[in-house]
Amino acid sequence: MTKKRNSRILFLNVIYFLPIFCFLTKSLAMFGMDVGDTLTINPITFKTPSPEGWNAPYKTFAHFPETGELWEKIIMVQTLKCDSLTKGDKYPCGEWDYIWNTFVKVPSGDTTETFSIGSFVTPYGKRLSLGGEEGWEWIYDMTDYSPILKGNRELTVGNNQELLDIKFHFIKGVPPRNILKVENVYPYGNYKYGELADDSVLTNQKIVLIPNAEGYKLKSVISGHG
Repeated sequence: MTKKRNSRILFLNVIYFLPIFCFLTKSLAMFGMDVGDTLTINPITFKTPSPEGWNAPYKTFAHFPETGELWEKIIMVQTLKCDSLTKGDKYPCGEWDYIWNTFVKVPSGDTTETFSIGSFVTPYGKRLSLGGEEGWEWIYDMTDYSPILKGNRELTVGNNQELLDIKFHFIKGVPPRNILKVENVYPYGNYKYGELADDSVLTNQKIVLIPNAEGYKLKSVISGHG
């Protein structure tokens, strides 16, 4: 088995938003949920069969809410558990540090567009326990990705060094801002250092901003993990 060297993992998103004003709270009652109520989507559990093959990700569909509801927070909770049922190798816990991303495929015309909404470097070492039977949690704030976490979405996440449980908590309420759009500037990719230095793969991009947005947020994840 070989490990890739001399590479970086990178993606860059731009998020457009407007502030949300208090009058929007009137619409919350339309959907049968009260402010503070939580809807939980649990597409992968510890009982989901571990994927076959080395470093293989989980692939499934997540059935997110389809309506234009208002969520104060969208939280993703990722829990890993050491278990002999994993199919990555013969050990209950992984011994290799790998990068994985949480990918969501969003319909775009007659094709799909892939967004990376989370990045993670796997824990590694000998005789790990990761919280025992309960596993170990990592928590992500996904609120700014609300426009793409709607309806049925193909989800790719994790690998098979440990068992994985992943939950999305949709907490009812008024979000801090109204997200108009999430746009890929540089989608996820694996690039050589030299290619990045020479600007041969990530060329200059012209971003046309939404004129009625009152704020813009750039999010990038760059890893020198090799």
